[in-house]
Amino acid sequence: MKEIYINSKRTIELINNFAWNSRSKFSLYFILIFLQIIIGFFVIIIPFPFIFLLLVPVPLLLILYSKPFLGYLVLIFSLPFYNLDIYSIGGSTDISLLEPAVVFASFGWILRCIRENKIKIYLNVMDIAIFFIVIWIICSFLWTPNAMIAVKRLIQIFTGLTVYYLTTNMIRNKKEFDLVLTTWIILVLVSAVVGLYQFYFEKSKVAESYIFTEQYQRFREIRVTSFFEKPNIIGLLVPLCVIMCLIKYTEVISKKWKVVLLLIIMIAVPVMLTSLSRKSYIALGLGVIYLAIYCKNIRLPLFISMMGVSILFILLTYGTFLQAFFLRASSIFLPMEVASSGRYSAWNLGIQLFSESPILGYGVGSFYPLSIRYGSELEVMHNFYLQTTVEYGIIGFSLLLFWLFLLFYKYFEHIRSYKNRVANIRVRGMMAGLLIIIFESFFRPINFIDPVFWGYFGLATIFLKIYSDEGDADEKKIS
Repeated sequence: MKEIYINSKRTIELINNFAWNSRSKFSLYFILIFLQIIIGFFVIIIPFPFIFLLLVPVPLLLILYSKPFLGYLVLIFSLPFYNLDIYSIGGSTDISLLEPAVVFASFGWILRCIRENKIKIYLNVMDIAIFFIVIWIICSFLWTPNAMIAVKRLIQIFTGLTVYYLTTNMIRNKKEFDLVLTTWIILVLVSAVVGLYQFYFEKSKVAESYIFTEQYQRFREIRVTSFFEKPNIIGLLVPLCVIMCLIKYTEVISKKWKVVLLLIIMIAVPVMLTSLSRKSYIALGLGVIYLAIYCKNIRLPLFISMMGVSILFILLTYGTFLQAFFLRASSIFLPMEVASSGRYSAWNLGIQLFSESPILGYGVGSFYPLSIRYGSELEVMHNFYLQTTVEYGIIGFSLLLFWLFLLFYKYFEHIRSYKNRVANIRVRGMMAGLLIIIFESFFRPINFIDPVFWGYFGLATIFLKIYSDEGDADEKKIS
């Protein structure tokens, strides 16, 4: 990982001198108050529920200046809500919870650079692959069938990229990395508690009156989603959280915190099981098995937590819902056209489209209008790799594989160099999380717009720098 310093020291010193020089304090406060008044005039334009948001920007900037890393922690909590629209600009253009959080975190990074009198940008060899992927995506705009959808998709992709680079540039040491892991765990814990509430007071009652038929059923009415739009999100977050909890379990000394981490697993996994997300069952199994094979220290806590999960899940779902769970899980072995007819239709369309334009693809954001034109049951592919080949062709898919190859090559390189047992467990744990996302990408509509995807890959990338045994000796400083 190379650390590049873009030295705009003179400009930032001027900003700092103006902000905190004793002669300028009055001017600074006057400007802040004036800006707050100007923002208040927007009340006549913005609808009532959102006017209160205008009262907080200036105080938030002051808080961010003192604690810039807080902006990134807020961003983590918004990652799963990228589909939750809070404001419509007009037409199909909406603002979700993610966009304001990205702006907030970006301000945090800028203010951090101001405080430190230099701009730090971390780059590594993986950024070469990302650069070519982005360039190819932009080029594909030239032959996309719907320019408006393509523009919206490009904005979403660049938002995801911003999440990635905020992750790699805001996390600078092991303490901050641990704080980020803890924030992810808290996010999933809160989601799990909401999911338990939803299951007990809503889904379990619906399941009691559920009528089973001889034909395969998808059980959409009884699937737990927590406060997300779809159960797939909780189905992705929980396996990642389990891996993070197991990583932290091997590091904490306090027995109290070890028990807390195991309890979090015992609460979160049953909620994931009630989401009836089959791919998440397999992904979690792959992740923990991989980690248990190479890390003996997590086998006992893993066994204890899984026993607790089994007991709690049976107690919670005993009855009609448990029957639905077994039917849903057993459908893994059914033919694809029966177990998931929508995905089967979309995949067949994807294969057809790929055969028609295998090299270049149809362009960014092209599958949505094409799926409508061809009458597909689904408007998204539910397969990241197939959608990449359809929209960006063999060239785009090859660039994606190149990026993944570089990332895993770096991880295996670190595994060979690590002699520290705890560090080795962390490496294996982060790899287990990558395997979970890579597997779920075969069945989930993860793509280049998914901020959870970019957030975790950014976390996995900056991990290589922070936990490198080589330290700062191999870093190159460019002024």
